[in-house]
Amino acid sequence: MKVLPLFLLACLWAVLPAVAQQPTKPIDKALVKKWFDSTSVGGQISVTFNFTEAEVKGNVTTTAQKEAENAQRRQELQLILTKNPEDLQANMDLCGVAKDTAQASFYRNKCLQIIEKLLAQNPNDGDLYFKKGQVLQSAFRFSEAMQEYGKAQKLIPDSAKVYQKAGELYFFTQQYANAKEYFDYALKLDDKPLDRHFYYMMTDIFLSMMQLAQAESQGVKMQDFAPKMLQEMQYLFKAIEKYGQRADLQDFKLYARVLWVFYKGFMIGASLKENQTIDDKSIVLKNFFFLSEAERQELKELEKYFEQIIKQKKLKVASLPHEAIALVGMVFGDDKKSIQAFQKAIKLNPEKGQNYHNIAFIYSCQRNYAKAEAIIKEKMKQNQDVTDYVVWAGMVYRQKNNTRMRSVCEEGLAKYPQSPDLYVMQGMTYCYEDNYELGEKSLLKAVEASNYTQGDALYKLALAQLAQEKWGSAKIYLEKARDLKNEEATDILKNYFE
Repeated sequence: MKVLPLFLLACLWAVLPAVAQQPTKPIDKALVKKWFDSTSVGGQISVTFNFTEAEVKGNVTTTAQKEAENAQRRQELQLILTKNPEDLQANMDLCGVAKDTAQASFYRNKCLQIIEKLLAQNPNDGDLYFKKGQVLQSAFRFSEAMQEYGKAQKLIPDSAKVYQKAGELYFFTQQYANAKEYFDYALKLDDKPLDRHFYYMMTDIFLSMMQLAQAESQGVKMQDFAPKMLQEMQYLFKAIEKYGQRADLQDFKLYARVLWVFYKGFMIGASLKENQTIDDKSIVLKNFFFLSEAERQELKELEKYFEQIIKQKKLKVASLPHEAIALVGMVFGDDKKSIQAFQKAIKLNPEKGQNYHNIAFIYSCQRNYAKAEAIIKEKMKQNQDVTDYVVWAGMVYRQKNNTRMRSVCEEGLAKYPQSPDLYVMQGMTYCYEDNYELGEKSLLKAVEASNYTQGDALYKLALAQLAQEKWGSAKIYLEKARDLKNEEATDILKNYFE
């Protein structure tokens, strides 16, 4: 019997998997480009709302008050450090009240050094891993922070705070199914903190909105989801009842109701294919065509309620009624009213970055990109974070300026080198120019930065590889994206690889 030479066997071994992984129907660059064109870019629709921890606790202060409090707190903490420079909690607190990003970075690095020393002495201290995760999360090093929270969970499995912080990470990276699981477990361990209930409720709403948008595109009637959505709102209401001493919690309920109606219209409208490429003011108005007349009337009644709250000056969290009014204005296409309301909210709570971003979003829908970018830069002077760059790059994308969008991403990555979103957007700029090789490199960095947990990054990486006919690896990443519930990856696998 003839035996093939070893080198021929090796060649066959290398070729056969590639042949087996080839698509069952032709995929060319034109088709891949079509798939890329139908994907969204971060920051394109940047309307995001959430309750901040300070709002939930009812202790929001003005910028001047906050800085005065921080300055006093810095003095107190510096006094502690003169006696014990290795005091971990004092260094962590100083990072939180730092006067600028350079000072925050200094104390953040110092915290990490102290934690490493302490872990060398006691490698089974779960609280140290938790604190390390907090420090890394404050630097937007999310994948590393998640690893540390995972270590903490193994050592202190009954600690609700660990599960909450991990849930927050999933929430902020839009992995709502994972976030809900973690918040649910945190609540089972300890249901006293009100912000934990808010996070759970918001996560549940976002998950339902995604399901609702998907169902609507498949012809399912919205009213079929109504009982589930109402049940989620009732959950929040019941949670709030535990905090009867807070007179303003009734207003949180109504604000949450405004959010719910707003998102119901926005998410369904945003899911429609004809809206995905619209880059003018009509994108906002079209999104709300699906709200019923009763829901529109309810929003008008809620608007009157919050206007009355403002006149009476009785709401402790003074920015929320302005935000509610701004939302209602967006539903009814009153840009001027929405912008003015968001601006008033910013004056009362300047640290809440979403309000700056939402003004920028409205301006960009008007194609007034100069004002959109100006408001983002104004926010960056107040309290800069990686989201500013994501939103900014998204605004530039709407102007179809790949080179400048890439420049914004590179500037952001110089400060936040672990941002999956910025790597995704950077990679997209290359792919839009048909430079799939460079696009693949950026998208691979996005996948690695997200620790293979971001379905959108995995899907776009697979597309870049499909354009280069890297069938085997592309299929692997499509499968990973499918496992994370990415619908586009699921469709391609079903129609082109099965």
